[in-house]
Amino acid sequence: MNLENNVREVRKKKNMSALELARRAVMASSSLSLIERGLIPAYPGWRKRIAQALNVSERELFPEVQENGRVERIS
Repeated sequence: MNLENNVREVRKKKNMSALELARRAVMASSSLSLIERGLIPAYPGWRKRIAQALNVSERELFPEVQENGRVERIS
């Protein structure tokens, strides 16, 4: 499974460590690492908290997220 996202790129542009982002997003750093590597999906609550912690939109981090917050199914 490889779920593409831009979390690592945006986090690095904001000069934030993975540990700091995990702390701000109130999630385990191991989960964040798996999300950044595309190994597990970012569930809606995680997407929202990560985006808020980075001060960006969910769609900027997760291109498959539509404007209404739903995930576009990719075949």
